[in-house]
Amino acid sequence: EDRVDTILREWSNKTASIKSLYITFNRTTKDVIWRKTVRATGSARYLAPTKARLDIEQPTEAAESLVLTGNREIWHF
Repeated sequence: EDRVDTILREWSNKTASIKSLYITFNRTTKDVIWRKTVRATGSARYLAPTKARLDIEQPTEAAESLVLTGNREIWHF
């Protein structure tokens, strides 16, 4: 069996009991070509089994949101 399959199966077994999740994060992206660093903050939410939302805010750009509706749709705001 492939190592990736083993890792994914173990991850699935260990996280199967998670019904909801909310986290906040800080993200730093470095562009080595343009020598630019972009910092963003955001939050992620998950509601089992198929709903999720990701919100990202960057100081120089408009906020961005992705929503998985549970109906095989992804909304992008």
